[in-house]
Amino acid sequence: MFGYKLELRTDTEVIAYLFDLLVRRHKLPMDMAVKALASPFWKDIDRMEPGQKNIATAIRQVYGSTLMNGPFSIILGHSRGMIGLNDRIKLRPMTAARKDDVLYIASEESAIREIAPDLDAVWSPKAGSAWHATGAPRSVPRAPSLSPRIRSITSMAIIGHLK
Repeated sequence: MFGYKLELRTDTEVIAYLFDLLVRRHKLPMDMAVKALASPFWKDIDRMEPGQKNIATAIRQVYGSTLMNGPFSIILGHSRGMIGLNDRIKLRPMTAARKDDVLYIASEESAIREIAPDLDAVWSPKAGSAWHATGAPRSVPRAPSLSPRIRSITSMAIIGHLK
């Protein structure tokens, strides 16, 4: 569909294609694409300021079929950085941290601290929120002395420059 050929047949692949469809083909700004994928609840849209409410309503009506329901915690990488977003009721964990101008996102704080033990700030992003980091990704060397489990957790931490 839309010229995409699903090779892996996973939800991850579908999300990557949806994001590409919204941003590259439909030319939506990234923040609008995120709102299409993880749209606020209607009750929350009803409480928004009129301008925001009109935009959120339009996105929800036009791109309603892209709305992801259920538990998810996703990190999308793109040519200029990354975006981390989670579900609207926070059923999946996501932790973010900052050290200077670097943003770290992972499912667990321990994965981030394995890479950067001395952080300026650590927080759990609000349900339904998105975090955007831009800039060149930084490489993170893996210490060979780490156990396989720690190496696996470390590989889940994603790094980017804060926007």
